[in-house]
Amino acid sequence: MPPRFPERRLNAVQCILLAALAFLVPFPAHADERRAVPDYDGRGDGGASAALWIPRVLVAPLYLVWEYLVRVPIGAAVRGVEKNGAVSRALHVATFGSAKSAGIAPTFLFDTDMLPAVGAYFWWDDALVDGNHVRIRAATWGAPLVLASLSDRYDLDERSSVSLVASFARRRDNVFYGLGPDAPDGARRRYRSRIADASAGFERELGLGIHLATRVGVRDVAFDERVVASDYTLGYQRVALAFDTRASGLRGSGLRLETTGEGSFASERRSWVTYGGSAHAFWDIGGSARVLSLAGTLTFVDPIADGAVPFTELATLGGYERMRGFLPGRMVDRSAASLTLAYRWPVWSFLDAGIEAAAGNVFGPRLRGLDAGKLRFSGAVGLRTLAIPEAELELLVGFGTATFADGMGLESVRCILGATHAF
Repeated sequence: MPPRFPERRLNAVQCILLAALAFLVPFPAHADERRAVPDYDGRGDGGASAALWIPRVLVAPLYLVWEYLVRVPIGAAVRGVEKNGAVSRALHVATFGSAKSAGIAPTFLFDTDMLPAVGAYFWWDDALVDGNHVRIRAATWGAPLVLASLSDRYDLDERSSVSLVASFARRRDNVFYGLGPDAPDGARRRYRSRIADASAGFERELGLGIHLATRVGVRDVAFDERVVASDYTLGYQRVALAFDTRASGLRGSGLRLETTGEGSFASERRSWVTYGGSAHAFWDIGGSARVLSLAGTLTFVDPIADGAVPFTELATLGGYERMRGFLPGRMVDRSAASLTLAYRWPVWSFLDAGIEAAAGNVFGPRLRGLDAGKLRFSGAVGLRTLAIPEAELELLVGFGTATFADGMGLESVRCILGATHAF
């Protein structure tokens, strides 16, 4: 048997003495030293230098706006929509429960300093015969704004189609700032217009990514008495040739080149030609639909005879395509040039986000007066839905500046919400 040792217990006085002794005896010097964090990536302790804090402070307002006014509310809305299946139910109602071959969707557009538009978009594929596609768009804001269009397209085969298009637009919120790159913001004036257009077109895929489109039509334009311009009626023929290396669906990396030409023959023996082109480079980063793009565009308008070209037929920047931080018609003259850098990425299965920065302006005949100091800057950030591509909804916040030579002062702040391509 192992020997037994007498059991000893400490009384209260001994416990107090031992606790005091442990408190008074100093710990070894190395006891307070913590193991240094290994420098795994060779970047030091990771502390931000002053050079990094300066840009962080400068972009902090943009970050706060994007984080708490855009990303967080949109994220909450997306989670709610996914949980309730709102998109599926809306598509089911819009397409009458069919396989999306026909349907109707409400449309609206709210643009800063422009009249709102509320209407509907109707589509019907294989309407009368197979390959017959009908599109009807209509919007209004009472008597000051009436927009309507009808498109009827027939597929001749898998690579070619013909179409008939008719449109009508009456609005009282048009803006005109004058001609030239230096047209001042304070020179803006409003005018009323009525435009009726009817045309027939032909399109064909030529293979190897080449697409040909041509259109012949008639346009009638009328103004109110406050505009220093006469009403006119013109006939026109337009030809466009595009080359696109991207796969079907126009997604992914690639290059797109496009050239257009249009001859217009108006009343009072006036005639002119409009021509130009664009080059787009797309990089789908990692093949994940995160697309970085760079686009350059040129537009020229030259009279054939001595007659003046109506200002509504000249080259323009601003609106819903180029230099989107400016209102439609902000820049008008005989030629236009712009360069746009954009980045678009998916936020949700039905939602993309995008940001773009552009520089450009209008100039005299054939870019006469082109100078870096005459360029303006336009920036924009926004969200775009993908559920119905021909009537996609868009939320965009943009701004535009004065020319570089004038100090790039802020001239335009623009907020767009609605279907920018549905009218």
